[in-house]
Amino acid sequence: MVASKAPKRLWDDCIKLEAFIQSNTSSKRYKTFGEVPETIISGETSDISQFCEHPWYGWVKFWDTLVSFPDDKVVLGRYLGPSIDVGPAMTAKLLKANGQVVHRSTYRALTDQEMASDEEKQARKDFDEKVAQKLGPSIKWPDLPAEDAETPSHEVYQDNSSK
Repeated sequence: MVASKAPKRLWDDCIKLEAFIQSNTSSKRYKTFGEVPETIISGETSDISQFCEHPWYGWVKFWDTLVSFPDDKVVLGRYLGPSIDVGPAMTAKLLKANGQVVHRSTYRALTDQEMASDEEKQARKDFDEKVAQKLGPSIKWPDLPAEDAETPSHEVYQDNSSK
């Protein structure tokens, strides 16, 4: 799984992305009558393109304007999810090797050739090591500490309009 290398402090981005996906896809769990929750709330057709292009914590390359000559301005990064209300519609939150999160609209997934290249494999390994030094070691979902928080229970609301 891609996310198995994610540091603990980045898992909140995963949960946000999952919440966006849930609110923009139809489910039989709720009485939405085939509509997605986002469409029901906003009245607008939900656009899922920003959610389905890349997996969370997947590898991407993006244009980094802070890189100076002679280094390549196209750098390796990790996809953390869409940037809501930041920039153009397809802007994403991307993780840099130094642990910083940037918002970019010009990014792409790695090609099959890049994924197979020994040089790129080493670059990805170096990237993960730098991120681990900056943000801490990787952690998997089952290893996250469970808080002793109780889930609130509420009485069912009775609608008075049916009287």
